[in-house]
Amino acid sequence: MGTALAKYDAARHALQAASKIDEVKLVHDKAVAMALYAQQAKDTQLIGWATEIKLRAERRAGAMLAKMTKQAGAKGIGKKKVESSKSDPTLLKDMGISKNQSSQWQQIAAMPDETFEAALTTADPEKKPLTTKALLATVKGPAPKKEPIELADDVRDTLAALVKRWPTKRAVVLDNIRITLGNLMKGAAQS
Repeated sequence: MGTALAKYDAARHALQAASKIDEVKLVHDKAVAMALYAQQAKDTQLIGWATEIKLRAERRAGAMLAKMTKQAGAKGIGKKKVESSKSDPTLLKDMGISKNQSSQWQQIAAMPDETFEAALTTADPEKKPLTTKALLATVKGPAPKKEPIELADDVRDTLAALVKRWPTKRAVVLDNIRITLGNLMKGAAQS
């Protein structure tokens, strides 16, 4: 276990010393690999350490991402894209970060320190390791359930939009909707 503790300390120091997003991402990726290894070895203590490093790296990366210059315009939205130059901001995909990861990591970075630290200290890797999604849920709370009337309104609005989109194929659209709803109802009855 001494080797694992040494790697944990080295990862924490590397994360503290990291000044570029790619350095933080490297620590993150190594922590993810360490957590996978620990799961295979059924080492709950190492799982906890690796998960903590991963989440701290996500928080650090989120803070860095929030400070970065955003890309201007995409898919016809916003300003027209200008030919790239050396001064353009780096793309998320070039850093190996998805839009979803960027969003989640920035949300973690925006969490109050007390909330973040409390979530890390109360996590029990023997029961269930703390995940990014679970960490974010500590701040957001459970998603509100839609009332049936709101859901019906959403379905009605969606159907109206589909019929409006293909007005000449209204019968086909409605038949496809009936079939889809029938399949959904069968699936719900079987569960």
